[in-house]
Amino acid sequence: METLLAKLDNVFLKEEKDRAYEAYSYFDGITKNSSVSTVDYIIDFEQRYNRMKKYNMTLPDAVLAFKLLDTACPDEKSRQLALTACTELKFSSMKSALKRIFGGKMTGLPQGRGKLYVTLQSGQQKLPLLGTNPLDKFGKQSRCAICQSTFYWAKVCPHKRTEQVKITEDANVEECNITLFTKASMSDAEIFMTESLGSAIIDTACTRTVCGEKWLENYVDGLTQDQLKQLMQTETPSCRPFRLGDGNLVYATRNVKLPAKIGLTKCQIETEVVKADIPLLLSKTSLKKAGTILDMEKDSAVMFKQSIPLELTSSGHYCVDIRD
Repeated sequence: METLLAKLDNVFLKEEKDRAYEAYSYFDGITKNSSVSTVDYIIDFEQRYNRMKKYNMTLPDAVLAFKLLDTACPDEKSRQLALTACTELKFSSMKSALKRIFGGKMTGLPQGRGKLYVTLQSGQQKLPLLGTNPLDKFGKQSRCAICQSTFYWAKVCPHKRTEQVKITEDANVEECNITLFTKASMSDAEIFMTESLGSAIIDTACTRTVCGEKWLENYVDGLTQDQLKQLMQTETPSCRPFRLGDGNLVYATRNVKLPAKIGLTKCQIETEVVKADIPLLLSKTSLKKAGTILDMEKDSAVMFKQSIPLELTSSGHYCVDIRD
């Protein structure tokens, strides 16, 4: 009997080692296909890692964060943007940054596309010129937001503006604390918008919740058909005036209720929509309805009677993930 048990133990241990190695190889060999969205890839990444953890194989939090970054962002510019948006060197922070930046969009270049070729005088051989802008979600070469160049983005554009823009408020219009544009170039605003995709900015000085068309378009892309139908049913016309950071008066085009999830609580966020490049700004009224209590020491907030971790944008604004 003892001999039989010993043989069974040897067989079981061997199978256990085989399964452990299989789990390790399955995780270590993970790569992101350009047709897979960032959100779906993160889910796959976590599932593979959790499978490996069952065999007592874990990675330091920072190493896991870099593993996710390297495999999710194949190009240098995407990695730099993610590092900028990542507030802490933690896996949870990196995961949140990638979700906020790319959301349900695809990242990476499909094979055979997005390359610029130059002819060398010596051999007349065409070689790809590295460093050109990656493709956007429509498969076209992405361009600088300022001068439309395909060789760089707005952050390094030689034509970007550096002058200060002051905020002026009017008692007859809704007030928005768009301090992100104060003493900021267009590239800073562009980065702020990108960091805030899928998240809501906590803006206690904003008198009414508002978002821009581009932010809303990105958010809607990540909704299910049922959620989209629900949103469309809540849409009503609006012409409410807002004065934003550039000093110009803009009018809301409509009012919608966004299906959202903050922590474990599913909710609807009512917002005005304007034709301006701004993220979703949660007003003081909306924050009060959620029972919000800010804890700046821990970079968190109590919302709907639960502690919610907050992300910090590169411009110093708190934001909360609202994607379901």
